[in-house]
Amino acid sequence: MTIFEDDIVINPFLSHMLREQHGIYMPELAEDPSDLSVTDLWMKIRELIANLEEWSVEEDVYLSLFSFNKLVMYKDMETYKDLIENHPLIREIAGVSDEDSRKQTFDHTRVPDESSMDREVPSQEIFNILDADSSQQQAILAAKNGMSFVLQGPPGTGKSQTISNIIAENLASNKKSSFC
Repeated sequence: MTIFEDDIVINPFLSHMLREQHGIYMPELAEDPSDLSVTDLWMKIRELIANLEEWSVEEDVYLSLFSFNKLVMYKDMETYKDLIENHPLIREIAGVSDEDSRKQTFDHTRVPDESSMDREVPSQEIFNILDADSSQQQAILAAKNGMSFVLQGPPGTGKSQTISNIIAENLASNKKSSFC
């Protein structure tokens, strides 16, 4: 067994949960591992939780490789909590949307129909990187207009091509894209 060059840390998920739910701030660890006293750490943590009923500190140590990749996502959710809570799609999924946000998110009349698309959407406002037929272009415009929808179809109908064009449109508009 050898030590990694990474810093020794207290589980960031545990630290975060204690801070957010109980107002407990875990002590900072010494930067130099040779200055780290586990006994002192146990004592400090015992002092921090002394007022919490049914809580105790068990002096067990578990060695493993832990991944904290999802913590970044969790912190982003905290940072952007207001944006997330007020997003029309999130509100709709949570069942707390109003008619205005529902219309903004799901009103498909905001996308020109196939027969009038060429007249209503100037070609200089289209930034497709791949060919798109009229139904694909409708989906691209729906996404460009901020509408939420599920893009579905049988294999070979151009879904990946459409998604690529949606991403290109978003990049051209300085918007972020995410898809699964």
